[in-house]
Amino acid sequence: MGVAAQLSNENVLRGVDVQTASVRDYFINKVLEDISGASLNGTLLNRLPNNISFSFKGINASTAVGLLSEMGVFCSAGSACNNGDPKPSHVLTAIGKTE
Repeated sequence: MGVAAQLSNENVLRGVDVQTASVRDYFINKVLEDISGASLNGTLLNRLPNNISFSFKGINASTAVGLLSEMGVFCSAGSACNNGDPKPSHVLTAIGKTE
C-alpha cells in the first residue's frame, strides 16, 4: 500500500490528472459529435478526471455496452454503486435525469 500511495502521489505531481482529463474531454467530445442521441450526464466543469457518464436515446443499454466493448471501450450500463439494483441512480436523479 505504501508503494501504491507513493506512486499515486508522484503521478499527481507529474500532472497525470491533467493528462487524464485531457483524454476524458477528447473522448466526451468525440462521443457527442459522432453518436446521435448521446448526451453527457452532468457538465464538463468540476468533473473527476477519470469519470464520464453518458445517456443514449434510442439504444438498449446492454447493446450499447456490447458494441462499445467490441471497440475497446469498457463501460457499464449503470453506476458501480447501484450494480444489480433496478432503481435509477440517486446521483442521476439528483442532477435532474428522469427514469
